[in-house]
Amino acid sequence: MAKLTELETKVMASIPRDDFYEERLESTLWNDCFIDNVNRCYGIEGKQTRALLVSLAKKDMLYLDGGKDGYLSLTVQGKQWLVENNVVDAEGYRNKGYKLA
Repeated sequence: MAKLTELETKVMASIPRDDFYEERLESTLWNDCFIDNVNRCYGIEGKQTRALLVSLAKKDMLYLDGGKDGYLSLTVQGKQWLVENNVVDAEGYRNKGYKLA
């Protein structure tokens, strides 16, 4: 599994906090809403978040479709990363006690 940067880790940790994280690990998130969520959670600006999403897609953590109006979903590796790093439990429910290292 690819090593993530600190900012990539923050983006991945934001996924379960998104309003559209309704189907847990199988959720599909709207790019524009998710980018706003990352900004709200961690203060990372939109352009930088978009670049981080592309980087995570290249590391096979996310599947991206479309641009600003597109969507993202987790790959098998992305789902595994969230569980292994205790961001979510095995069923995909958010671990409310998760803290960035």
